[in-house]
Amino acid sequence: MLDGHIRSTIERIMRQDCVLLIQDTTNLDFAHHPSTKGLGHLDNLAQYGMKLHTTLAVSTAGVPLGLVDHQMWARPPETFGRSNQRQRRPTAEKESQRWLTSLERAQQRVPETVTVVTIADSEADIFDLFALPRREGSHILIRATHNRRVETAGHLWDAIRQKPVTGQYTLELRRKEDVPTRQARMSVRYATLTIQPPKSRLKEPGLATAGNFG
Repeated sequence: MLDGHIRSTIERIMRQDCVLLIQDTTNLDFAHHPSTKGLGHLDNLAQYGMKLHTTLAVSTAGVPLGLVDHQMWARPPETFGRSNQRQRRPTAEKESQRWLTSLERAQQRVPETVTVVTIADSEADIFDLFALPRREGSHILIRATHNRRVETAGHLWDAIRQKPVTGQYTLELRRKEDVPTRQARMSVRYATLTIQPPKSRLKEPGLATAGNFG
């Protein structure tokens, strides 16, 4: 069923010049179905179910085109409480690999005639994702969470703050339905910078990566 859906999605994508490929992960919580087999823990041991990671294709006009990729897995019980050990393991052995796998699959499935922009939240701020080879016309837009070292400019946050404001937007934000909205003013700055590898990767040649950051 999913293969047929993906083929139809690619057909719709081929009618576009540029598409946004939005990656995100969600929990499928089956805690109220205790007889269900093959589940794993979620954010705590009282929640169990499946993890679902999808890549949704959307036109630049905001029209959903369908799924390009779909990954689902159950966490083994013995992995609970081991978050402090994650940095010692390579990305390929962690759940973080899902971001790279989805990007690779999208590049394989979407024709090179279509420009693609992979979009993800701060959980995808992974150096291995930035360093992953991308075909021409394949770009990434990731919400930064790490103040990474950048070439000749110290660190990312300081380098961006030194750039002039190129635009400002006023946004209406609401955290809860019963709480009034508040206004937030967003300033836009951007720069082309080269990210340096983290300390654990310094011995590997050719890993610095350039991009636009704002």
